[in-house]
Amino acid sequence: MTEQYQQNSINNETGARFAGVTGPLNLDDDLVVIPSGSPTLTLPDAGQIPGKEISVKSIPGTGTINTVLGQTIDTVATFNFTNPLEGIIFQSDGANWVIVGSDGSSTPIVFGAPVDVGIANAPGAAVSLVRSDHVHAHANQPGGSLHALATPLLDGFMSGVDKSKLDGISSGAGPRLYDAVVDIAGGGDFTSISAAFTSGANSVFVRRGTYVETADIVIPASGCLIGECPGAVNVVLSGGFQVLIDGSGRQTTAGTISVSTGSTSVNGAGTSFTTLLPGDWILLGDLFHQISSITNDTLLILTAAYRGNAISGQNALGQSMIAGAGIENMVLTLAPSSALVLTQAFRCFVVRSAVAFSGGGGAPAVDVVDCGSVSFTRLSTELNNDIGCKFTTSFSSFLLACAAKSNLGAGIVYENCRAVVMDACLSSQNANNGVSTLGTSTRIEMVDCIVTQNDQIGLSTSNSSQSAILANCTLQNNGSHGIDFNGSSDIVEGCLIDNNGGDGINAGDNGVIDGCNIINNGDDGINMQTDQDCAVSSCVIEGNGGRGINAGADSTISANRIRNNGTGASDHGINVPNAADDCTIMGNRVSGNAGDGINIGNAANNTTLFGNNFSGNTGSSIVDNSATTVKDTTDNGGAYNVS
Repeated sequence: MTEQYQQNSINNETGARFAGVTGPLNLDDDLVVIPSGSPTLTLPDAGQIPGKEISVKSIPGTGTINTVLGQTIDTVATFNFTNPLEGIIFQSDGANWVIVGSDGSSTPIVFGAPVDVGIANAPGAAVSLVRSDHVHAHANQPGGSLHALATPLLDGFMSGVDKSKLDGISSGAGPRLYDAVVDIAGGGDFTSISAAFTSGANSVFVRRGTYVETADIVIPASGCLIGECPGAVNVVLSGGFQVLIDGSGRQTTAGTISVSTGSTSVNGAGTSFTTLLPGDWILLGDLFHQISSITNDTLLILTAAYRGNAISGQNALGQSMIAGAGIENMVLTLAPSSALVLTQAFRCFVVRSAVAFSGGGGAPAVDVVDCGSVSFTRLSTELNNDIGCKFTTSFSSFLLACAAKSNLGAGIVYENCRAVVMDACLSSQNANNGVSTLGTSTRIEMVDCIVTQNDQIGLSTSNSSQSAILANCTLQNNGSHGIDFNGSSDIVEGCLIDNNGGDGINAGDNGVIDGCNIINNGDDGINMQTDQDCAVSSCVIEGNGGRGINAGADSTISANRIRNNGTGASDHGINVPNAADDCTIMGNRVSGNAGDGINIGNAANNTTLFGNNFSGNTGSSIVDNSATTVKDTTDNGGAYNVS
């Protein structure tokens, strides 16, 4: 093999020269500079100088490099310099020439204009570069296909519908609070409320006006229907349509349940938990709790630990529910059935709304069924064709400043409900009872309420009802009794029971009546004759048409002022009838009654009297027909009858 050529260093000595004209290169050339023009230079025989490198630089000339003996440069016969200041290193491989790179000099950069952003990937073919501060034009992308439409969670293009909504916002307006605006005059997104919800809107704002709906208005979970202001949005449902908050779908009432305090496990006996789904709800005590998972028909797991008192043997109630929906500032009218229906709703609300001229045929104007923790604030049900508002199998409901007036049925009815609170509510001028409980309703609490001018009873409870509580209420001018308790364990405190057509209070078993004014009622002030274990204390019982108090067995009657009751000789201040055994009557002031102060029947056993004061009764102070009465013999010098 021929000895490899030893490359000379690049300097001003042999091996470096300028070549401005056409000609061959020498075997010992290391650096050839093309100062000008476009000469054709021929590389020497590569076979004689294997490993030899020759650098050719154009400053600023151009040129052509050829070979001899049919040899090639990177497989081609000719290399052309096309750019001024170009520098190339050629190396012999012993047979041909190859380009091995640059000699360190710079190839001039060619700059091209940036291209527009496209809609698809492309590798490109240009060899030019762009500068680091270049800018691409976005260009017109027809149809907005480069990005998806914007969503509440992801950025994207604006849809045409959203653009129209944006254009409809006045300059300087604040952020939009609702998914849809309904305006009967055409200034919103819709002219129909039902259409707004059907379109998928979750929150709907309705401008003032009258809307004749042609479909049900169905409010979704966490949805809201809000009118512009109270009384200004009138919704006509005359076509048989309704406003619905509906979570129905699944429900089981089979068997009984037990749960321990602090546990997430609910155990069943005879239950069918597998008919439910995770996310459904089960009633524990008076509150619904959400279900995390269902193990089998007799075991389910709660999403959070139960914090109430331990439960054993409670009747099961598990169901699907809709949560967080509500309406505000709406007037619903002319529905032939119920105008507003809440079914299996949880923590839903109705605020500053009214329902009128609706219901009938047994359907209440407002119907609340299988609900939990629903609230009504300033709801008015007025001039409806049946019951104003009815709650069925609902728990922990709350009514604040609501009114039921001039309905053709009862004002408000609770059937099989528990833990209801009515605060500052009014039930007036209804054709039936003002307030009624049916079935096994328990703990219906009324505070600062007024029940007046109803055709029948002010408040009536069923035989199975328990623990109604009335505090600081007024029951006045009702056609029959002010209060008619038929269940047990009821409490009346600080109430005015006035001018009702029947008894002021017809008590139930185990009742407590304390600090009340029971006056001017058509019959007895308080009637407990068929009841037992009642306590009446610190009341004013005056001017009633019958007896002041008609006692029942085991009654305790103490510290009352009982005066001016009755119109006939049998209208005693306190009457203890036959079979009303074991009564205690003490510390009462009994005066001016049409009959006796106290009259004790001959079969009323073991009545205890002490410390009572009598004056001005038409009959005797005390008529004791029983041989078992225990009389106080120590007060006032041994006289139990103090006049």
